Amino acid sequence: MSIQAEQRNAGELDVTYGVDGVVEFDSRIQLENFDSNLLWVDGQDRALLMIKITDDQSAQEYPALRRYLSDGQPDQAFGMGGIVRLDRSIVPSPTFRFNVARRDDGRILAVCSTQEGEGAFAIYAVQYLDNGQLDRSFGEQAVAKVGSFTSPIEAIHLQADGKVLLAGENAGHGLVARLTEVGALDASWGNQGVQLHHFGEGNLVFFQALPLDDAARGGVLVLGNDTRDNGDTGDMNSFVIARLLPDGTLDSGFGPEGNGITRESFPTVDKGLQWIQLIVQPDDTLLVTLSIAQAQTHMWIWQRQFTAQGIADPAFNGGRPWLDFFQGGQTGSGLKTVVTSDRKIVMAGYANPVLTFNVPAVIRYLPNGQGRDTAFGNGGIAAVDRWPEVVAQAYGLAVQSDGKYLVLCSRRPGGGALFRLFP
Repeated sequence: MSIQAEQRNAGELDVTYGVDGVVEFDSRIQLENFDSNLLWVDGQDRALLMIKITDDQSAQEYPALRRYLSDGQPDQAFGMGGIVRLDRSIVPSPTFRFNVARRDDGRILAVCSTQEGEGAFAIYAVQYLDNGQLDRSFGEQAVAKVGSFTSPIEAIHLQADGKVLLAGENAGHGLVARLTEVGALDASWGNQGVQLHHFGEGNLVFFQALPLDDAARGGVLVLGNDTRDNGDTGDMNSFVIARLLPDGTLDSGFGPEGNGITRESFPTVDKGLQWIQLIVQPDDTLLVTLSIAQAQTHMWIWQRQFTAQGIADPAFNGGRPWLDFFQGGQTGSGLKTVVTSDRKIVMAGYANPVLTFNVPAVIRYLPNGQGRDTAFGNGGIAAVDRWPEVVAQAYGLAVQSDGKYLVLCSRRPGGGALFRLFP
């Protein structure tokens, strides 16, 4: 029976969404790679998801997009029954990794990394219209082959002028490629559209390339991992932020040493890094959040804020990193972060109340390293324990126009689900 009363406490499930607050997927649908953005909300509060779907006849898995209306119903005007599948008639070989970005006019760009052989990935960009049909004005009949690199693309981001930034790694160098709005490599960026950087010993991988679109700065911020500090374990225990000028070269006005780079170390424990993310906040300060797992029942959430020039920000915990430690039956993990208009830090992840099965959860923190927001959920954590005996974790998070949190979670077994929380 449907729940009738609408709850309004911060962190409560919004039961007006879907069925009693939840939209469940059938078992054919799984979430795509967890280290990419998986969920977007547009101005109409429609939810766009990056998924993979199993074909009923061939049993093959394909990357796909799925869109839901603001009430949780599938958007029948998008593709077929709300689903657009990227099959091999569009990209010729199986997709190893799939990244998506949504343009302001509703068009959707997908960048596919397909494995051509050991250590070789062909990169394709495919663009769709708002209704899920191929955008034939992009590339060659909606498809553009970007090039080949030694690793898959880690993330893509859109500039205000419509150009597309791709972040990754090539032959041990951090890579940022840029495409024009129609899918060609942008010759004004780097070496014919590709900029490589190497900051010292070890491999350098760029996880994000965020555009700085205001006229005063321009350029791009990148978040990466320089493996020279990783020791014998290979586990990541440091990161680097670099600011690039509009042509792709390092900006000497950034970083404590004026070399375009800020480097930071963080604690290393046995299970290693789970998630890392860089956010440019409305006041131009830079927030880095990451989660680190220790054993099976312990988790660290680490946050640090930098000024727009890449210097540790004294307004955030006195210029020091802020750590939150979860243990035992309160284990939590942050796997996707957003910063709200009032600068609260909201993270999707999981809680582990019984040390047996994870449940999806959202964790909220106060600004400037002031700790958990205890007005939200239970001590700052809102867990949704709807699936007994199922491992479930939240991997996607977006804020709707009314401020509510839309959360995408995986369920094993059983596909995935969406749910909505009051802020």
